[in-house]
Order: sequence, then C-alpha cells, then structure tokens
Amino acid sequence: MYLNQKGIAQQKLAEIFLSCGIGERIPTFTDLQKELKVGIGTIQTAIKELEMNGIIQLQAQQRYGTILTGKSTKELWKFLSKRYVVGLFPEPLSLEMRGLAMGLREVMDDLDIPLVIVYGYGSKVRFDRIVNRPTREDFVISSLESARHRQKADEALAVSLRFGANSFYAADSLVILDNIRSEDKEMRKKIVGIDYNSYDHMLLTQAAFPDADYVNVRYGEIPFESLSGKMDTVVWHQTTPVHFPEDMIKARKFESVIPDFDIDSICEAVLSINRNNRLMTGIMESIDVEKVIDIQKKVLNRELEPIF
Repeated sequence: MYLNQKGIAQQKLAEIFLSCGIGERIPTFTDLQKELKVGIGTIQTAIKELEMNGIIQLQAQQRYGTILTGKSTKELWKFLSKRYVVGLFPEPLSLEMRGLAMGLREVMDDLDIPLVIVYGYGSKVRFDRIVNRPTREDFVISSLESARHRQKADEALAVSLRFGANSFYAADSLVILDNIRSEDKEMRKKIVGIDYNSYDHMLLTQAAFPDADYVNVRYGEIPFESLSGKMDTVVWHQTTPVHFPEDMIKARKFESVIPDFDIDSICEAVLSINRNNRLMTGIMESIDVEKVIDIQKKVLNRELEPIF
C-alpha cells in the first residue's frame, strides 16, 4: 500500500504514541523530524489530525514540553504495518492456561489487535525467545516465581501484568501422584519424576522430595509415565481431570507433604515482556486485567467453554 508523507508520519507517530505512557512527555518536533525524516509541517499536520479525531490528547506544559494525556490504543493500532501480537504460552494442558488464553484473546479483540498464541515447552525456552531480540514474539506467560528467577539473569525481562492469586495453579490443584505398586518394594530412596525444563516443577519437586533419586520426565507425559512404573512418585497439577486406575495411582494434596512451603508466587500467572520493547510496554497499559481474570474464573468454574 502506498503512503504519502503524512501517512508515513502518522504510521510512525502511532507507534511512538503507543509506546508512550499516559503522563509521559512526547519527543520534541526536532527529535520527531530526525526520527521520521519528514518536514516539521508534515509532523504538525499529522499530529493535529490525530488530535482532531480524538485518537490522542496532548497538553503543553511550560518548561517541560508536551504531555500525552490520553490515547486510543484501538485507533492508533490501525495505523501500524504490524497488525498482530504474538504471545508465548505454556502447553494448554490445564484449565488455568485455557482460561487465560481465552481472556487475553478477548481483551485483545476489544482493542482490534489480533493475538497469535504460540506454545513453548518450558519457561526457559519461552523467556529465551523474548530476551534475545530480534524476535517475532511479544510476551511470555509464566508463573511469577519463574519470571523472578529469570530476571536475576536477564535485566531486560519485565513483568508487565499480574493476574492474581491461583491464576497459574488453581487452589488445591497441586497433587502428588504415588504409584501404589512401589509401596511394596524394599526400603530405598524414592525415584521421583522431575521436569528440569520447567522451573516451577523442578522447584516443587525438590522442595517436596529433597533426598530422592530423580528421573527426568517431560511434564505433559507425567500421567502416562506414572502408570509405567518408571518412577515411584511425582508432582502433578490437575484441573483437567485425568482418571487413574485406583489400584495403581493414589493422589494426595501437595500441601500435605510440606504444609509450610510458600507456593503463592508459583501459583500466580504473569505476563512478561522485553523492557526494551516500548511498543508492548505501551500496549499493556490498555489491557483490561480484571476482564481476563473474570473470564479465566468462569472457565475454571465450567461456566464457559474455553475457545482460543
């Protein structure tokens, strides 16, 4: 599509205004001219048109410059050449993740921003994608604990949105699966399944069974591996019902093993971005987090069928 000088200016200005937070100072006309490489008159005309159409609101402040006091993310997004956002999610094995995906898809739809959902196995793999730019992905869903752990190594990672208690693991959904056949074996160290690619699973497993012999298992294959006899016990998360033979597998609450272990940060879901991605920083200001949480709760309560 051919764009004239004003169209080019508006496209670039839209990205600048989307990246700018409410209450922040926008670049001067001189700075904009250097970045956009068009005349100041073209820039003034483009900004005036955005103001007149109610897409942005600006306020000049003496000695400080011009402040962005309001913006329509929905309308500004229409000017961009990139017309979608890519989110990296854990595998959709749980109702929590399905509800979160559905909630984020709906609030993005409210902004007319298409959300492309990509699944990445293991939080490390997902974080690697957005901290090592350039990348096509824009944000990562993980537990708060996992994001905090990664932030120690990567200052570029920023937690942008938090979805509240039990949004990653619902209350009482963490269980320990014991293979009943193992109870008859001689006294020995337990063989415990652990997924080293999942920071949360590794943390929970090592906290519950610090002296065990570990065997590596992919998290999504735990139900099947539990029945194989490969391990005696394993930490599992069940919000999507998995029916085990009663004479083979016994489930008990995770809290029954270590009742004083603080799992709050493991159970909270967060959305993280690369802090250098100013466009995503600005977009996230417009996300209706309460609506996302409400949709997720309805999915967990079986009031909504997750579609995402």
